[in-house]
Amino acid sequence: MSKITPDFTFVGATRSAGLYITKILMSHPDIFIGAGAGSIAERKNLNFYNDDLTDPYFQQFKGHKDKILGESKRNYYLYKKSSDGKSVAHKIFDMNPNMKILISLRNPIHRAFSHYIKISKQGLINSP
Repeated sequence: MSKITPDFTFVGATRSAGLYITKILMSHPDIFIGAGAGSIAERKNLNFYNDDLTDPYFQQFKGHKDKILGESKRNYYLYKKSSDGKSVAHKIFDMNPNMKILISLRNPIHRAFSHYIKISKQGLINSP
């Protein structure tokens, strides 16, 4: 049996509307976002930059019912390599050369200020 692979992945920087876009994609009746979206993915470590793409990665797409398959991993835009020297982009291409990558970017000054405000409100830094 062949593995079920995503048709697209959504990536983007922190504070670039990633959560909002993921929720919009999840609400579309013809799109199925893998169970690895968001914090679940971080807990289960379902990422392309793992040393190997084992069954737990592919299991997140069970239950798709012939819908367009996608995943949302905001950190894929970072240039990461696994121990075999392959980048996330190369692993994505090796798995599915027709996969689409949706990316959300934001003006870096506005993004940095938004992130500063967020972590200030969370009490993670002391504002002057």
